[in-house]
Amino acid sequence: NFSGQSAHLTMKKVFVKITWKSEESGGRKTAPQGASYVAVCRFKGQSDADWNRNAWSLRLEFLDTEENELGNSCYAFAGFLSDAAPNELLSPEAEFELYEGNRAVAEVQVLLSKRLIDQFVAHAA
Repeated sequence: NFSGQSAHLTMKKVFVKITWKSEESGGRKTAPQGASYVAVCRFKGQSDADWNRNAWSLRLEFLDTEENELGNSCYAFAGFLSDAAPNELLSPEAEFELYEGNRAVAEVQVLLSKRLIDQFVAHAA
């Protein structure tokens, strides 16, 4: 339901592609259930020291929960939980991993910026 998502678009958001790692690859036994999920993210190239000092939590709001299975790519809106987070890291083509504790459970790629999402919503209205 796209209209249910619109209330959340006021937050700084991007559109992302998520690929869940299999349990054999150190990921989860199953993909998260439900419409949303929160995890800590680590950006490609981020050093251990920087990540330990600057780890940010990200909220995902899935577009289609039926596609959210291990081995499938799924799509979501994503945004940091904190207003103080470095939103510039969520630029198109940025890549990062989602962590549960010290375990990477998914790879994520930013596809569209908030500005492009706003333009799409305005055009579709």
